[in-house]
Amino acid sequence: MTNPAIIKPKDRIEWIDNLRVVAIISVIMAHIAGQGVYNLKDTTLAHWSVANLFESFRFPIFIMISGTVLLNRDYSILPFLKKRLTKILVPFLLFSFVYITLSYNQEKTFYNLDIANFVTYALLKLKNGSFYHLWYVYVLIGLYFMTPILRVYVKNASQNNLLYLLIIWLVFNAVTASYFGTYVPNLELSLFAIFPGYFILGYYLSNYPIASKKIGWALFLTGIMGTFSGALYYAYAFNEVNEAFYNHRSITVMLQSIGIYILLYNSTVTNPAIATVRNLISRHSYTIYLSHALIIIIMMRLGLTWNFIHPIIGILAGTIVCLAVSLFLSILLKNIPVVGRYF
Repeated sequence: MTNPAIIKPKDRIEWIDNLRVVAIISVIMAHIAGQGVYNLKDTTLAHWSVANLFESFRFPIFIMISGTVLLNRDYSILPFLKKRLTKILVPFLLFSFVYITLSYNQEKTFYNLDIANFVTYALLKLKNGSFYHLWYVYVLIGLYFMTPILRVYVKNASQNNLLYLLIIWLVFNAVTASYFGTYVPNLELSLFAIFPGYFILGYYLSNYPIASKKIGWALFLTGIMGTFSGALYYAYAFNEVNEAFYNHRSITVMLQSIGIYILLYNSTVTNPAIATVRNLISRHSYTIYLSHALIIIIMMRLGLTWNFIHPIIGILAGTIVCLAVSLFLSILLKNIPVVGRYF
C-alpha cells in the first residue's frame, strides 16, 4: 500500500516540511541545552534539570524524513548518487573547512602555520567529522549508498515483513543500549544497525500510517519523560551525566521519534505567514544544520549562553536567535553567484 502523495518527486509535502522544521529546532535546542547538561558539576541541579528537559527532545527525525522521501521512489543508481552527493558534499566540505580552521587555531596557531601539519590535521578531522554535529552527514552519505538496495527491499516487502524487521531492530537496539546490553550474546545483527532502521521506519510510517493522534501523544510523552526522568535520576544518584539516555538507540528516544512522526503526519499550517516562514526554514534546513554550531560558538562568546538570565530564557532565546542567524546566513550563501546553487 504505497501512498501516492509521497512519491511525486517535484511536489512539496507540507507535513514533511513541518517535520523538518521541528527537527532542526529540536537539534538547535538540544545543542544549546547541552552546554548545561554536560556541565553538571558546575551548575545547580534545578538549572541542570531545565537543560535536561530541553536536551530530552532527541528524536532523529531527519533520518526518518530521508527514508520517507527517498525510499518511496525508484532510481537509476549513478544519476541518483551524483545528484545527492553533489548536493550535500559541497556545503559540507565548506563548513568542515571552517570548523577545522577554528579548532586548529585553538590547538595550534596560524601565526606559525605549517601547511603539511594543517593538511594532516584536516584529514584526520575529516575522518570522523570536524565538529560534533557533522556525524549526521557521514550517516547520510552511507544511507545514500544503501538507498538503491533498500528501495528494492521495501518495494517488494510485505507490511508484515517490514514490521518484523522493525520490531527486531527496535528490540535489539533498545536492549543493547540499556543496562542489559552487557549480557546480550554477541550475535551478528549488523543488518539491524540503528540509522538504517530509522531510515526504513520513516518509509514504513509513511506507507502504513498510524491514524490515532492519541497513540502519537502517548509515545511522544512517554519517550520525553522517560529520557528526562532517567537522566535526572542518574545525575541525582551518581552526580554524573549518563549519555545512554540521550542515545538514538535508547528505547525512549525511539518512542518519541515514532510519536512525533505520528503527530505531524498529514499536519497542516493554515496561517499564511507561519507557512511562509516554515517553508523558508525547511528549504534551508541543511545549511542551517551545518552552520548552527558555528553560530552557537559566536553566541557563547557574546554571552548568550544556555543559562543567560535563566536556563528557560537562555535556551529558548538562544534557539530562536541561532535559528534566525543560521537562516540568514543560508540565504546569503544561496545568493552568492555560482556557489549559491549548492545551498
